[in-house]
Amino acid sequence: MGGTFVNYLVELAACWTIFLLLSGLYMTFKGNLLKKQKSENKRQKNKRWHALVGTILTIPMVIFIFTGLLWSAFLGSMLSDIASESPTFGYPLLQQQPPTSDVSEIPWATRQLEAPVSDGEHARHHGGVAERYTNPNQVTIVGLLKEIEAQNIDKPYTILYPSNDEGVFTVAKASNSGVTGLDVNPSDEATMYFDQYSGKLINQVNYEDYGMLAKVFTWGIPLHEGHLFGWPNKLLNLVVCLAFLAVIMWGMRTWILRKKKGELSAPPQISHKISIPFIIFLIILGILMPLFGASLIAVALIEYIILGWQTKRKLRAEGPQ
Repeated sequence: MGGTFVNYLVELAACWTIFLLLSGLYMTFKGNLLKKQKSENKRQKNKRWHALVGTILTIPMVIFIFTGLLWSAFLGSMLSDIASESPTFGYPLLQQQPPTSDVSEIPWATRQLEAPVSDGEHARHHGGVAERYTNPNQVTIVGLLKEIEAQNIDKPYTILYPSNDEGVFTVAKASNSGVTGLDVNPSDEATMYFDQYSGKLINQVNYEDYGMLAKVFTWGIPLHEGHLFGWPNKLLNLVVCLAFLAVIMWGMRTWILRKKKGELSAPPQISHKISIPFIIFLIILGILMPLFGASLIAVALIEYIILGWQTKRKLRAEGPQ
């Protein structure tokens, strides 16, 4: 809704969430945070609950975020391009390059004439409905529906009209149409192409024809939207989101309890040391999620500048030895 910049911010937040979940999991098992201490103070108790719920939540939350990243502005576009450029891995070539209707069925005398268009004034009186291509030689919608029934294609489905003389009627059963009541099970997805003049079925693409990446898209998007398996899907998404908010709350509370009492300040810094495995982990995530990688470089530069400034300030304050 907010354009490219806002879409990138949303994607960036999702990428950093995956990093926080995975790094939190690493810290939990490294620090043995799930084990209950004999005498816990408030901070230790919050820390343990944060680690416990976070550990349980990591897998469903990462799946939930990843299925959203599939159609994000940056990473989603890259994955979509891969799916389009590699038909065996993504979408079948037939779906990317639909067949054409037999133009020879148009009378020769009228074949070169410009196709008629709807009256603009008429469209304005009906809520500004967009003009679409029409052809008097086209099969009627009633005739097309008979052909669809003859192919034993069950409802619900959508019908897309041809856009030119060579175009076809496209009948689609989609798992992520975005229209309530039109979504089908991912394994039932199908795209069928009908000749606009004879109404005959030319060809079709089924779920079985999809490559691995296309199948991930097909299942992932409705799961993320909450309509893959009805109301339990919506309830699951809600529970995961509420639990994640609780994890954030316990994490913030644990962080705040570390600061000095009575002072408006950030908690004391623990260490600047970063292990080699952790650096490798960051690099891998940065490659898998390019926006995260770019933001990580920016954060590292800012940290370097701030730490350098703090070191110089400290040395200046101490004076010559």
